[in-house]
Amino acid sequence: MSALIGSAGHDAATADRLTELFESQRVRGLLVNPLGPVSDALASAKRRGIPIVHVDGAASWPGGCSVSTGHRAGGRMAVEHLRALGRSRIALVRGPIELPQISLRMDGAEVRKVLVPFMGGE
Repeated sequence: MSALIGSAGHDAATADRLTELFESQRVRGLLVNPLGPVSDALASAKRRGIPIVHVDGAASWPGGCSVSTGHRAGGRMAVEHLRALGRSRIALVRGPIELPQISLRMDGAEVRKVLVPFMGGE
């Protein structure tokens, strides 16, 4: 098994180009985290019979497949794991707080209770 991985960097045009590139490479399926409504490139891949799984979002069509992540539980489990290893000075490297998954992970990790304060951060 091999995997092709790409990041659109929150840019819809780049996501379309990656979808088209992967389709040209004859992928057997796509895991996607769409930025909004179904793009023409993604709809085209679906029409051609490529199985598509939406990650962290509802499938964009009836009968579509999706998987979700428990961000709050993941944040909690990450801190519990580090504490179980005897770690007490824990730092968080994160994306923008405006992203729901970031704030949920921070809630789960109980950030204000366990993380080391860092200048310029929350």
